[in-house]
Amino acid sequence: MEPAGTLRPGQDAASPRCRAAASFSSEAIAVVSRTANGANGTAPYYSSGGGAGGGIWVTAGSLTGTGTISANGGNGGDSSSGGGAGGRIAVCCCDVQFAPERITVTGGSGWEAGEPGTSFIGSSYIDIVTQPAGDLYFVDESVTLTVEATSTVGPLTYRWRKDGLDLENDTHFSGVYTAALTITGLTADDTGDYDVRLQDDCGPFYSDSAYVLVPPPGDMNCDRRVNAFDIDPFVLALTDPEAYALAYPDCDCMLADINGDGLVNAFDIDPFVQLLTGGG
Repeated sequence: MEPAGTLRPGQDAASPRCRAAASFSSEAIAVVSRTANGANGTAPYYSSGGGAGGGIWVTAGSLTGTGTISANGGNGGDSSSGGGAGGRIAVCCCDVQFAPERITVTGGSGWEAGEPGTSFIGSSYIDIVTQPAGDLYFVDESVTLTVEATSTVGPLTYRWRKDGLDLENDTHFSGVYTAALTITGLTADDTGDYDVRLQDDCGPFYSDSAYVLVPPPGDMNCDRRVNAFDIDPFVLALTDPEAYALAYPDCDCMLADINGDGLVNAFDIDPFVQLLTGGG
């Protein structure tokens, strides 16, 4: 664990989320400037693209100042070069007296602009003991995703999300505001990334994403698409279910039950063809 009151580039560039600290210090940081910007492309070299922004991780008791914190992508070196993507910045602090607009993760300019990065300001008190975990599931099954977390500053609240959007309790989703999210009667539309936003008296904190894959009927190789690559496994499921199970251990033979009658047989052939040709 890092001590509080540190600010350094390069920490956990793949994720903008704070890491929970073992203790919290009253030490303060007054920001003048801190950068982890990507390098600009060098002209006149052909197709000299800008470098990607790096990562900055900040933990402090309070954060003040009039400077900037940036992990911007570098600009392309010429008219045929792309800009670098923005980096990642995480600020783990309860007392932020630093203007959010002074934290920048913009993409670099160029023939094609770089994608912006991500920044996050949140609690450093929350410790996630067990992250939610996804898996491969099938239509009409139910699944429960769980998270285990602790905080030393007030009770935790929860809000589950799918692909970055808040969920609501209904007949399909339950436990949206608890540590356990249940999805009842899965459909292919439930495929996606699920995470939970936790909050204590300091601020928010996000769990890792759990990827839930629910292949649609006819997706015999479980690649989330129904196309010509599913023809051979469909025929195999129809003619030799045991061989299909050996060849595709992470899929389910019942994905070939296209007409939904609970059986895999010749009556599924025409509906499968309709799926392939866009008529299903």
